Amino acid sequence: GASTCCLWRLETTVYQTFRKTIEEVRSPADQSAGGFLTKDFLTARSSRILRSGHPTLRLETQRSEHSHTPADMDPFVLLEDLQDPGNLGSILRAAAAAGVGHVLLSKNSVQAWSPRVVRAGMGPHFMLRIHEQADLLTAAAMFEGKVLAASRKAPQSLFDADLRGKIAFAFGNEGAGLSRQLRAAAHAEVSIPMPGKTESLNVAAAVAVCLFERVRQLAVSSKQ
Repeated sequence: GASTCCLWRLETTVYQTFRKTIEEVRSPADQSAGGFLTKDFLTARSSRILRSGHPTLRLETQRSEHSHTPADMDPFVLLEDLQDPGNLGSILRAAAAAGVGHVLLSKNSVQAWSPRVVRAGMGPHFMLRIHEQADLLTAAAMFEGKVLAASRKAPQSLFDADLRGKIAFAFGNEGAGLSRQLRAAAHAEVSIPMPGKTESLNVAAAVAVCLFERVRQLAVSSKQ
């Protein structure tokens, strides 16, 4: 569709939408309040948006009951109990840059459409299908490809794993990592080699390394 560039305000920060055709619908009440409503609006449950007299866009977020099934979400990312908005924003940006189509967040994860996440991401929300309140165990079980769990203690290096097929990556909470149940549901666990003295990587950095190692492998494979 046609590209739309529309200035909007979400709480206190102004953003531009990226490559998103937006149908604006304004009722008399919305006009008096200075609000802009899209045809599909973001539910209050998935994000808290303040109406303070500034133009506001409400956009629909993808939920776990969306018609897509894990079988056709290649590649996708599973995020379990992620808590930091800055981390999630960075992860969404890396996922969009690496060609990921879907990101699934567990019930106890930070809200994907909260202002701090949107600010940190700076655009990827409009390039991804974000599924909140998702059942990650069911998604992993239904996926027809390979689910890889990121774990710093895994004996297999990420760089030795074949990432060229249908793939999903699972990442856990910043402090606790992945749950035992989700690790068991994965087909394999991989770690990122760290020759330095740092104990672990920030989860957003780990996601970027994993996703772009896949991009690298696909690029090498296409040249052979």
